Amino acid sequence: MSVPTIVIVGDRSLETLSLKDLTRPQDEGKHHFDRRTRRLYFQIAGLRAAVEPNYAQHTWIPYSNLFQHNNNSKVIQARAESVTDKEVKLSNGQTIAFDYIVIATGLSQSAPGGTSFVSKDEYVKEMEKVQKAVEKAESVVIVGGGVVGVELAGEIATDFPSKKVTIIHSASVLMDKLYPTASTTKEINSQLSALGVQVLLNTRATPLPGAKTLLPDGKPYHLGHHKITTTTNETIQSDIQFLCTGSAHPNTSFLTKPLPDSLDTHGFVSVKPTGQFKAHPHMYALGDVSTLDDLKLAYLAFSNQAPKAVPGGFFVATIGRFGGVLQTPIGTFGKWAARMVKSNGLFLDKYWKEMRQPYVYKTPEHLLVNQRESGSGGVVGWGIVATVLAAAAAVGLYVKNQEN
Repeated sequence: MSVPTIVIVGDRSLETLSLKDLTRPQDEGKHHFDRRTRRLYFQIAGLRAAVEPNYAQHTWIPYSNLFQHNNNSKVIQARAESVTDKEVKLSNGQTIAFDYIVIATGLSQSAPGGTSFVSKDEYVKEMEKVQKAVEKAESVVIVGGGVVGVELAGEIATDFPSKKVTIIHSASVLMDKLYPTASTTKEINSQLSALGVQVLLNTRATPLPGAKTLLPDGKPYHLGHHKITTTTNETIQSDIQFLCTGSAHPNTSFLTKPLPDSLDTHGFVSVKPTGQFKAHPHMYALGDVSTLDDLKLAYLAFSNQAPKAVPGGFFVATIGRFGGVLQTPIGTFGKWAARMVKSNGLFLDKYWKEMRQPYVYKTPEHLLVNQRESGSGGVVGWGIVATVLAAAAAVGLYVKNQEN
């Protein structure tokens, strides 16, 4: 019996989920994991890395222990130049033939939510600049009130309550692409208001007269004084500005020439509900890079759920380390639920364990004061969250069965 060769290409959110079962000692497959760097950048924690000192370095997790119990498999530090239905050509000149392939290259997003850096040291150095600038700033403007914009505002306003934080959003509600219910919107607005965050809805940011881009040099953030005008004829001056308008694009250039029919008009891999390429059942695309998950929320990967673009669908968003919202088909839950599910640790400790690495980071004591005051929830809190999630899952299964 021949041993199958499985290639996983990517350095984004679903890699360890794909590798978790492949790295067991009893697995006899040959696995080649092709990526650009020696560490995984954990994107979900990127926004907190822009605010909390010494946090950024822990968002990069070594791959050194990933295949420690599987001698058949290895990590290759290289970039995929092209992928056909039979082989992968790498930037180091190597060509690997495969029986199965998983594309998990994610989206290309700028810092602080994402990163274009391929070096941990370069990323940490840049985040230290952002942290110091945020700490010194008196005012911050965030353009875009989607999940990234709201979460970034929450991180800044939670750790620096005296700063003036403003969100400029073109839609009538925040996080509109997640289809929040009225109760979810009310909860989001209430928490942001309590933190002193100003929200300007139905408003677009526009470049200054004579400027071609919103921020100097067309960059996604500017760590200095700058003015932004709006479609409501306001001029807003601030010390720091962030663009969180969802201008990410899929990392699929290696498929453009060899397999152009596998991509949709936006560059995402068109897949079946199983994650398989439509014309190549031995090829898979998972996570943000595929069309399976229209909302591109990496944290849902932990439950292997694809969010649905319908009102009342499941999602969890943070508003700082102590707040946030958990929306489910059976209702919306506020701070305590979001904190238990995501806000407190952002799944970072779980990911280090998935990568078979010890997690040693501890949040500074002075940043945990609010948590002590509001209560951690303990066993009771976790029990309630588990009940909520179980009920939501049951509702989802019922709806799915009804559809079938």
